[in-house]
Amino acid sequence: MRNMNRWRMASLTTSAILSLFVPRGAHCLTPQELTGPTNLSFGASVALSGNTAVVGAPSYTGGYPGAAYVFTRTSRGWVQAAILTPSDVQAYDEFGLSVSISGDDVVVGAPRHMLATYQQGVAYVFVKPPAGWSNMTETAKLSAPDAQPVAYFGLSVAISGNAILVGSPEQTIDGMDDRGAAYIFVEPKAGWTTTSQSTNEFIVPNSSELGWTVALDAGTAVASAPGNGVAFLYAKPPNGWSRATLTAELTTSTPDFQDFGAFTAIRGETICVGAMLADNGIGAAYVYQEPSGGWQNMTQTAILTPSDGVLVEEFGVSVSLSNSTIAVGAGYDDSGAGAVYLYSEPIDGWQNATENQKLLPPSGQHDFGHSVFLNYSTLFIGADDSSDVFVY
Repeated sequence: MRNMNRWRMASLTTSAILSLFVPRGAHCLTPQELTGPTNLSFGASVALSGNTAVVGAPSYTGGYPGAAYVFTRTSRGWVQAAILTPSDVQAYDEFGLSVSISGDDVVVGAPRHMLATYQQGVAYVFVKPPAGWSNMTETAKLSAPDAQPVAYFGLSVAISGNAILVGSPEQTIDGMDDRGAAYIFVEPKAGWTTTSQSTNEFIVPNSSELGWTVALDAGTAVASAPGNGVAFLYAKPPNGWSRATLTAELTTSTPDFQDFGAFTAIRGETICVGAMLADNGIGAAYVYQEPSGGWQNMTQTAILTPSDGVLVEEFGVSVSLSNSTIAVGAGYDDSGAGAVYLYSEPIDGWQNATENQKLLPPSGQHDFGHSVFLNYSTLFIGADDSSDVFVY
């Protein structure tokens, strides 16, 4: 299995984000800094919906089980509103390794949690109380119906509306280790409740680590399989997610697809997939635009790369997109401290390109860009090695 500590996860209008910067180049601005507990990997994952953000702090040492922090936007900027923790806390759960939010619902992955079996993994759902966010334990727990030891259910999570997608990349399928699976859960009419019965389970024959990352937007679900160099796409049928089957396979036109699927993001008709070891370790991000006839097996529409790429840069360790802007994180750019690269879609559509802008971290930071999330005029950037998140 890959080193989980180096694979952590999840929108800006073009005019809004690019107007923040002077013309093309690298810049270090003065963002708002959100600081979490030291040495707990605060910022390993970030997600944003409207005026609410969630930041994961999974911790990798010391037996700390992890936590997720909720921030809300106020006239004074972003302020901490709540700390989310599991009711059945266990050491080394890595609760917060993955987070996602949609409206008033937050989902947090704990891939090493022991439920029915060792490191089976759990995804926790938190619903905003009527009085607003406050410190709380989960509303519901989601687990795999075919639980396996060391399956890492919850290594990746995504929520959109009333549906949650959870990746379990080390799941054993048909007696074969590390095949992986992705599970989709639809919220019951009475609200989220603890369950191990998914609405549908996505399995692909001969897949390798399916569900390493997942993305979900309305009626489109994506689960990457880095071992195969494929992102599998599922479109929701008119009769619901329970009837969904594989719709398309997204691949690359280049043979060097190493770790294709390091991170995956979707917004509307556009999908972006990071491949942080592509091009001899520099990394790349692949963009897919839905064809006029609907999703089908295809190679990328465009490849995004850094203009100053260096070996082991980890470009593509995180990606996020909104409207016509894509942000790509690189944990170890040429400065060694990390960076985030911004790309603006040309008028005639996505095409191979280097960045329009590059954001550098404030001094003293490390792993800047290991997580990113864009939402209209707001950009969250995590630097989990420094336990910081920066908001632009």
